[in-house]
Formats: sequence, C-alpha cells, structure tokens
Amino acid sequence: IARVLEIRPNAGPDFIVHLRTCYLPVWRELHREGRVSDVKIFGLNRKESSAPDSRPWDYLLLVQLGHGTSARQVLHAERRFSETCSLMSAPFKVLRTEVLSSTPNSFYPASVSECEERSNDVTFLIEFTGVEDSQEALEQYRNLMMTYFGPVNGLLVREGVIFNFIALETTEVVLQEVGVHPWNQIHISGDYPEYEDKDWDALYERLFQRHYSMDLDSLFETMPEIPDYSDYSGRLIPELHVH
Repeated sequence: IARVLEIRPNAGPDFIVHLRTCYLPVWRELHREGRVSDVKIFGLNRKESSAPDSRPWDYLLLVQLGHGTSARQVLHAERRFSETCSLMSAPFKVLRTEVLSSTPNSFYPASVSECEERSNDVTFLIEFTGVEDSQEALEQYRNLMMTYFGPVNGLLVREGVIFNFIALETTEVVLQEVGVHPWNQIHISGDYPEYEDKDWDALYERLFQRHYSMDLDSLFETMPEIPDYSDYSGRLIPELHVH
C-alpha cells in the first residue's frame, strides 16, 4: 500500500506526533501478527516532474503486506485504530492511496542488517512513473524491467553498490485527489553517500554491454511513452520505520 501525503500549512512536528500516536501502534501490532512485514515513510524533495508547476508532495508512506494479507484488511485496521485516536484532525492530506505489486525480477530490498546499519545514511531516488495506460505499453514496460533493468539493479544491490532496488506496479487506485498527475509504477533505489559521485550512466552502460552485449541507448528507444513522471529524492524517517 502506498500513500502520497501533503502536509497542511503550519503542521510542523505535529505530522510525526500524529503518525506515532495514531498509526505506529497498529502497524507494530500488524507486524507482530505477520500481516505487515515492513512500513517505511520517506520525506520527499522533488527533483523533476512532467508537471513542474504543480505543488510538490511531502511524504510517501509505504506499507508492505505480509503473506496472505489483503490491503483492505490493513486499511480497515488502520482506520479503526485511528478513529479512536485522541488527536482530532490529521495534519496532512492524503493525495493518493493505491495498492501495488512488485514487478517480476525487480524486487531487491536491503538485508535486515543493512537496514539497521545504513538506512539513515542512504538517500533514496523515488520515481513515480506514468507509463502510457494501455495493455500493450504496460506489458512492454514490464518486460523491459523484468528482463534487463531489474536484474542489473539486483546485481548492484548484491555487490553493495546500491542499497536497494524496488519496482512496484499499481494494481488498484483506492483514492486520488483531483489534480494529482497519475502514475502506474513506483521505483525506489537507495544510494550510499560514498558513491554519490559515481558516474552512473557509464556504470550502467558497461553492465549492459557486459551482460547483454547491448547498447543502453538502443534499449531506451524501445521504451513505451511515459507522459507523466515525478522524480523525488527521499530520506527515511527512522522513528516511524517498522521492520
């Protein structure tokens, strides 16, 4: 489950207090029961967008479901608990709530030990990508991810060059505010500070030549149209991380 949040004016630290009071207990309970395996909240700073004049988003809230648990069960448990919260109104507005599944061959989370040791050091690239909304385009994009881009990034995770790589596909939009540009993919990859000056274009070019004997630019030419996108840098909020 992913939610994009906008902080209300003058909310200040009330945002963290509200989530800690009204949501963190139920996430921890669901985690103990095995119905939620991970909860991450990222503070966002916009880098690029197909709609640069639109208001940027403030936070991404990501809940990974446990095996056999439905999104509806978690959403219901959150709503039931938050309704009993002593805080009267939330200091944020939910701009979009959606359910996603991982793209095949494109889900490479960091290890538990790496999360505990390094997640506070990592800067995340979070891409909200709106691939052309047709079955043919979405299948073409998925095939490129599962055949090429996912496995290459998985190799970098295993070699310790990047912290993680997670590619997700929207399966259901539960809520979307008017004016929010749509997307159907979310990609999250974490960069270590010691590699911030790495020439990533050259690195990926070498990897594609080595593993696929393929020119990366030629592969990008087969990419379907992407009319909507918003790229953000993100930082994990450690006090709200459940794992």
